[in-house]
Amino acid sequence: FDMFMNGYTHMRFYGSKQTIVTRLCYLVGQALTRLSELQGVDLKVYCSSVLPSILDRAVNCEDAIAQEYLMERIVTVFPDDFHLHSLERFLTTVGQLHSKVNVNRILGLLMKRLSAYTRLQPSKINSSTLMFPLLHQYAAAILRKKGHMPLAEVLELEEALLSFSIQCYPSNLTYCDQILHFAAERLDSPLSVNGAEGAS
Repeated sequence: FDMFMNGYTHMRFYGSKQTIVTRLCYLVGQALTRLSELQGVDLKVYCSSVLPSILDRAVNCEDAIAQEYLMERIVTVFPDDFHLHSLERFLTTVGQLHSKVNVNRILGLLMKRLSAYTRLQPSKINSSTLMFPLLHQYAAAILRKKGHMPLAEVLELEEALLSFSIQCYPSNLTYCDQILHFAAERLDSPLSVNGAEGAS
């Protein structure tokens, strides 16, 4: 990954933006796919070594395009069970990304994978009771940090959380209440009005 990040830094000064994005997507996809296929990368190695190393490099590169692709590829290529056991570490990093990174896209992709996984493995819900509280806690923290975030984007993220809650915890209406309460707070906030005006 040091080779990849050095290569990306070099590419930033050459070619059009579209060319850079295309090359970056290819490099990230190839590198992470190969890494995810290594037999020695089990859950323990992933959580203790592989993921922290990738996330540190993502934050340190300080480039929105590189960060967004790295985070999306992490969600895409590694097994669902890995995400389940490293959720808090991943969400912490999402909150540290460049302000121009589309966090809705990253979190939405993650929630879709986790909800699909728990539907296939219902027993995982019982061992993952903190999954929704963590997602909601970090999503709320990110929204508060991005106080200027357009209202449409705020509601998009809250909608994704609501869908996730209904699919994974259909009998737990408390989670739905928490989401709706937070959404109502954002609607009453002066920042949400400014964000809505800025998006119109």
